[in-house]
Amino acid sequence: MKSKSLSKAPLFNIGKLAALAVTPLAAAMFAASAHAVTFQANDNTTVGIGGIIFAQAVWANPDNDADRGNADADTSFGINQATTRLNFDIRTRTEYGEVRVLLEDEVSGATPGRRHRALFWGDYVAGWTWSNFADFTGGGEVLAPVPLAAGSSWASRNFIFGRNFNLGDAGSFAVSLEDRQLQGDNGTAVPDLTANYRATFNGIGLHVGAQMYQLDKFDGSGDSEAKTRFIVGVRAPVTDDLTLRASFITDEDNYDGVAVSAQYKLTDRLRTNLVVEQIMHSDDAMGTRGAGSTVVRRPADRPKGLSGPRHEDHQKVFVNAIYRTQLGVELGGEVEIYNDDDYTDTLLTFQARYGF
Repeated sequence: MKSKSLSKAPLFNIGKLAALAVTPLAAAMFAASAHAVTFQANDNTTVGIGGIIFAQAVWANPDNDADRGNADADTSFGINQATTRLNFDIRTRTEYGEVRVLLEDEVSGATPGRRHRALFWGDYVAGWTWSNFADFTGGGEVLAPVPLAAGSSWASRNFIFGRNFNLGDAGSFAVSLEDRQLQGDNGTAVPDLTANYRATFNGIGLHVGAQMYQLDKFDGSGDSEAKTRFIVGVRAPVTDDLTLRASFITDEDNYDGVAVSAQYKLTDRLRTNLVVEQIMHSDDAMGTRGAGSTVVRRPADRPKGLSGPRHEDHQKVFVNAIYRTQLGVELGGEVEIYNDDDYTDTLLTFQARYGF
């Protein structure tokens, strides 16, 4: 996927196809419309091939505690090829309109394997791709495989079948049935019903999402119960160089989260981000999403011992700077602080990323 200019160019336009409005913050999350290789398979079909490669060097300084598996831990260092991804964008013209197939795999990284297997036709989307609940409008940019503050953005991928309704200058509205593929004691009883509204008014971007889902109860009765979650994201350019964002999520079965961020472009190539996030867990939530109750990042992307308690209210602060070289490589550095009632952890990350 293309990541040469996270701060500038959206990577493909599917606002009509799936109501996944692309914002500069989310650019690295989508397959590129301009790939390293694009060729004409036949008179009606083109194939684009692209991807992303990046590596991280990480220093972690967690509070020591036996319950966290790091009773004697000192500052730890890790370096890895954090993520390598490869995608194929296949577009075919037919008498019924363009049909598009998006395939993407994570070749190496925390979760190797399928990322996208989606079919787009007109206003319809079907397959494994970004949830219509995911907010790419209000989340702040951080150094991570998914460049969003994860707790408040829920940038998850599901199997979905949905349709977008283009409202012209009033924005777009989308509905979809989605399967998060939860299994075991808290598996979903029926598909999640998801809806979102996206629009831009006077330069201010808005995303509102809602999802109703049913989960098996934990009492062994075999019955299910309905749950709901809502999310709101706002992006507000203050000047040509300064952009403010805010995202709020409330989920009765997991947590409430809020993130506010500011991005400032020092030059055309250098941008900085300040992101502050607060996660507040519900006392009676079962945390059915598991990985949704994460700390800062997926465990495989960080040194062992930096993860905080899963159901602990906590705050996170990110400060980073990202420089885009003339060769298209993005170099970034970030300080991340995790804090709750018991722990204060610090993470220092350096990252090199190249999209082709």
